[in-house]
Amino acid sequence: MTVPYTFANQIGPIPLLELDQNFAAVSLNVDTAVTVTGNAQPNITSVGILNSLSLNATSIALGANTVANAVLNTVSIGANAGANTQGSHTIAIGFFAGNNSQGSNSIAIGRAAGFDSQGDDCVAIGVAAGRTTQYFGAVAVGRLAGNTSQFSNAVAVGRSAGSLNQSTQAVAVGQLAGNTNQGSQAVAIGALAGLNTQGSNSVAIGSYAGNPFMAQNSICINGLPGNLSAPTANALYIAPIRNDNANVANVLYYNTSTAEVTYAPSSAYSNSNVSTFLADFGSNTISTSGNITTAGFFVGTFVGNIAGNLVVPGSNTQVLYNNDGNAGASTALTFDSASNVLVLTGNITASQFTGNGSGLSAITGANVTGVVANATTAATITTAAQPNITSVGTLTSLTVSGNATASNLVSTGQVVALGNVSASGFIGNGSTLSDITGANVTGVVATATTAATITTNAQPNITSVGTLTSLTVTGNTTSGNLLTVGQVSATSNITGANIFTAGLISATGNVTGSNITGNNITGLTSITLPVYAANVDRDTAIPTPTAGIMALVANAFQGYNGSNWVTFTAS
Repeated sequence: MTVPYTFANQIGPIPLLELDQNFAAVSLNVDTAVTVTGNAQPNITSVGILNSLSLNATSIALGANTVANAVLNTVSIGANAGANTQGSHTIAIGFFAGNNSQGSNSIAIGRAAGFDSQGDDCVAIGVAAGRTTQYFGAVAVGRLAGNTSQFSNAVAVGRSAGSLNQSTQAVAVGQLAGNTNQGSQAVAIGALAGLNTQGSNSVAIGSYAGNPFMAQNSICINGLPGNLSAPTANALYIAPIRNDNANVANVLYYNTSTAEVTYAPSSAYSNSNVSTFLADFGSNTISTSGNITTAGFFVGTFVGNIAGNLVVPGSNTQVLYNNDGNAGASTALTFDSASNVLVLTGNITASQFTGNGSGLSAITGANVTGVVANATTAATITTAAQPNITSVGTLTSLTVSGNATASNLVSTGQVVALGNVSASGFIGNGSTLSDITGANVTGVVATATTAATITTNAQPNITSVGTLTSLTVTGNTTSGNLLTVGQVSATSNITGANIFTAGLISATGNVTGSNITGNNITGLTSITLPVYAANVDRDTAIPTPTAGIMALVANAFQGYNGSNWVTFTAS
């Protein structure tokens, strides 16, 4: 209801909502009002706990260091949210969310989400999601998802998914999926799938798929509890696959043109299919862990090793050979690996044989060419000149029409020659030789017992002679002992270790010796002898005398003869 009133500048009906409980108009400067009628309230600086808040402005900014820009239509809620260069039509909710250079049309929700350089049209939801350098159109949902350098249009969902260097258009879903250096357009789904350096255009599905390696352009599907690595590019890895040997009714086919995998009954895959396959992929290798069985033949080249048993024709030790394109064997050709013996029944034809031929027999002589090194017997030698024959057996006779030249001529019988026999040396008994010219004899004649006159003065090889009637020596005579029953006379000195004689030693000069022993020593004018203990107590100086010692006692010479001291007296 309304009532007429006149207050201030207002005349006319007053809405019931603008009256107080006593149906009186509210004044302009009251402290309390049930309903504030004016839109602009610049003096209200704080309010209580609000049940709801409605703002008509185009931008919202709540929190320290937040800025509401009515032109850009932004929302920034939380301290420092969207604080610096927040783009148009953006949302930054959370402490430091979208803090610096948040691109247009982007959303950053969570502490430090889209913190620095969040590109246009990006989404970062979660603590530090898309924190640093999130490029155009990238999406990061989860704590640390797309945390650093998430490139354009990449998607990272899950804690630490695509956390570092997630490349363009890559997708990582799951905890730590595509965590580090995920390649462009790669897909990783599952916890730790494609964890580290996942190759570009590869797909890793399942926990730990593509760990520790995930090569480019490959697919890895893992249902096992541990790692499944995919190290080879352009390859498919699936684990587990159930082994079902009973299920052989159908087989899988792969179309290399369309990349489609299909199946068909195994009976539909005939020899013609194999032939077509081998014709198209003749350079490929067929590998199987089972058996390859054929009722016919294997045609082509086998590369590598054949392990296991190989069924071949023939029996043990028989050698395989090419029998008109097929493997053949024969009892006529065997090889025993234990004895290392090859046996062939029949002929062996070759351009050349090499090895020990001592076991050969019945060799036709006409077929032997060249030098036979060990031919010990020949019936008849047809060639007159035989320069290689250097010795023969015992000859019954030897006739030489020309000259016979030999280093040595040895004969137990006679050698008869009508002419001269010339040789560098003759060996044998020469006792029957006569008229040998002495001038032609050289060297030492070992048994020449007599010579009329020796012509050479020096004869150093003569060490003994018979009894000489006299011996005259003009120089020195040196000898071990000089024995004579007569006299030895010398005009010079006679020197010797000992001079013994049963007669007299007569000298006009000096006679010098360590010991001079004799029955009579006459003609001495002086004597020089070793003297011991001159004029001292003899027995003290010489307590143990030996024969030949002399002492000068009281100016008298005494000598010890071996048992007593004897005093010399002059005569």
